Amino acid sequence: MRRLTWILAGLFAMAIAAPSLLAREGQAAPKKTRKARKARAAKKRPLLRGMHAQMVKVCDLSEDQQKQIAELNAQRAKELTAFREENKAKYEALREALKKAREAKDKEAAKKAWAEYSALRGKKNAIVKKFRDAVMEVLTPEQKAKWDQYQALLDVKRRISPAKLTAEQEEQVKAAYVKLAAGTEATTAKGRSTLLAKLYAQVEKEVLSPEQRTEVAVAYLVRRFHRARLTDEQKAKIKAAYVEQSTGVDMTDRKARMELYNKLYTYVREQILDEQQREKVRPLRQPRKRKPRQRKRKTQAATGPTATTTE
Repeated sequence: MRRLTWILAGLFAMAIAAPSLLAREGQAAPKKTRKARKARAAKKRPLLRGMHAQMVKVCDLSEDQQKQIAELNAQRAKELTAFREENKAKYEALREALKKAREAKDKEAAKKAWAEYSALRGKKNAIVKKFRDAVMEVLTPEQKAKWDQYQALLDVKRRISPAKLTAEQEEQVKAAYVKLAAGTEATTAKGRSTLLAKLYAQVEKEVLSPEQRTEVAVAYLVRRFHRARLTDEQKAKIKAAYVEQSTGVDMTDRKARMELYNKLYTYVREQILDEQQREKVRPLRQPRKRKPRQRKRKTQAATGPTATTTE
């Protein structure tokens, strides 16, 4: 019995002493441990992150393509850092000039400062665009098409963010985009904007369900009253008002839709908001009446009496 007691006591003492011994041993080489951890983390860290990591999945990029894009990203970061350092003083001076011009209500000075600020921002955007175009050159034509469709799908999702698209609906959006892109010039920003506007209209009309259209419309109305900080009860009232007043209205028609939105805006402001909320939300602006343009008549220059010659 005594022998068993001594054995248990010895084991207990070893258990207490073990952590301190391990700690001492661990302090002997902390740098190696940190370096090893960093090395392991570097191995696990993906070569591309963010949008380009998604590009790897969507376009099934090869290892060589990933390395090329990673090199371009490093060059891009280097150039942008150099640009910021080079123009740091200019940015600060222009911000100060804009602030003083606004305080003094000097429109000319503000216009001048803003023009210089926009020019600097344009140079920065040119660097970003240069590398964005370079990344796209790494892709094959098939990969470019896949990425283009994916970007269009993201744009649609942002536009209809309250409504969750099913996998089938996502494929419908991609197919609609391919058809529209085939007949639209989308190489310029204006062309791209026109193409997306057509896509939004088609998705809302042919892809979304009535329930999804309601979610999108109500979310749009709620956003217009973000300053009022609506309660859940008020949001429910807005939804009920929309469902009631949109009955019989062709919501796929833009003009009819905007007329209903403006009507609901006034209704919500006057009937659903309280007095304090109403002060934070401006009343709906009445559309300006455009005066008919008067065509200027071309007046002939007055001429003197014609001279007659006599023989």
